[in-house]
Amino acid sequence: MKKIFLTTLILITSFILVGCKKEVPNVNNSECNNIFELSQEFKDSSSSMLYCDFNWTSDYFDTVINLRIFIDPQVDSKEIETKVEETIKYYHEISDKYNPYDGVTNIYTMNQNPTDTHTVDDELINIIELSLYHEENTSNLFSISLGPVLEIWHDYREACIPDPFEYNSWSGICEKPSQDELNVTVPYMDSTNITIDDVNKTVTMTENMKLDLGAVSKGYMSQKLKEYLDSLDISGYLLNAGTSIVLVGGQYGLRDSGVFNVVATDPTYSLKIGSPNTSKSWYAWLEIMDGDVIITSGDYDRFYMAGEEYLHHIIDPNTLQPERNLRAVTLVTDDAALGDIYSTAIFLMTVEEGIAFVNLIPNLEAIWYGMDGTISYSDNLESEYLRTLNE
Repeated sequence: MKKIFLTTLILITSFILVGCKKEVPNVNNSECNNIFELSQEFKDSSSSMLYCDFNWTSDYFDTVINLRIFIDPQVDSKEIETKVEETIKYYHEISDKYNPYDGVTNIYTMNQNPTDTHTVDDELINIIELSLYHEENTSNLFSISLGPVLEIWHDYREACIPDPFEYNSWSGICEKPSQDELNVTVPYMDSTNITIDDVNKTVTMTENMKLDLGAVSKGYMSQKLKEYLDSLDISGYLLNAGTSIVLVGGQYGLRDSGVFNVVATDPTYSLKIGSPNTSKSWYAWLEIMDGDVIITSGDYDRFYMAGEEYLHHIIDPNTLQPERNLRAVTLVTDDAALGDIYSTAIFLMTVEEGIAFVNLIPNLEAIWYGMDGTISYSDNLESEYLRTLNE
């Protein structure tokens, strides 16, 4: 659900790393560069630290995933790249609701025949069980059983085609589904009708059910990458999972001031040619530390216009509509999977409800961009993470 096309979180300062010079050949690091090449100030540096950039296109999770790692030349960057891509590919395939894959029982397989008993991987069961547990914790504002209604909204959104060269110009059929059409799906969106057998690793649903892991799978995958990267003897990393999820970490605190700097995109800003809202691209500058995860949900990418009505992609399970209580919310947490879940639910709350929710959860802070441009914070966001607002 959170496939953000605009740069929701933009890295505005790079890692600043210093390493000891070692006479070691850069074996399996042909795609990496010396750290001093990052900045003019490192031109005379004798550091042998390397940085390596890896990019995966929209083949996975319908987004672009970027990873930058900072390593000693003795570290095999190719091995890391291979392991990371294998992880991304695996979680993409098991959670994909659009495509089948040879030898994989995934969400697509289950949705095609929901009443069958499907034997699935442990990790798919883990994602589903984690999701079901947090549906109740989020007052069901997050739900993996919304497949039938999300499919309707997806089809209507895809029929309305944005003009890539003219802001707020559309072609095709730009209509909104009727409430009656949406209401037909209600009986098929009851998560209590998902039956899981942990012993035999099977999942069964009732007729016409369709699962959608779009609000959890990318975060779950990102958390698995975080755990893997944290286990390595590397100096630092920055993972940008589709720009709506950013993770930072590493074994050595060698950056200037020990912080990473990211900014949250102003949701009124547009990169489209002709947009009238290009005065500023970001509204909040955050300083985060090793182990932090930044996750954003917003209304400003996957949307379309039906007449004068602005219709985004995050659907409220209670009304079956894309409610607009705010423009964006950005979370700072230490768990990408939970952050992905929470950001969807919090986006559908009012700002006041969201603040109360966040303040009750340890290791979770948030900043909101309201419909009128008002900026709000959870209890500790401003003091712990906010450097400045772009006013």
